[in-house]
Amino acid sequence: MAHLELAREYLELREANGHPSPPDAEHAAIELTRDHSEEELRGLIKEERNVLEGE
Repeated sequence: MAHLELAREYLELREANGHPSPPDAEHAAIELTRDHSEEELRGLIKEERNVLEGE
């Protein structure tokens, strides 16, 4: 379940950074769990947070 929560968090951060939200966010989150490991998602989340914070 943590894997899916990471994917959801990543999508939320992307949206906060001005990226359009996917039409079906839950399906997009599930796809992300198929394409990225938990560690990869953590790295993507860190990158999106840095963008959001202006780094």
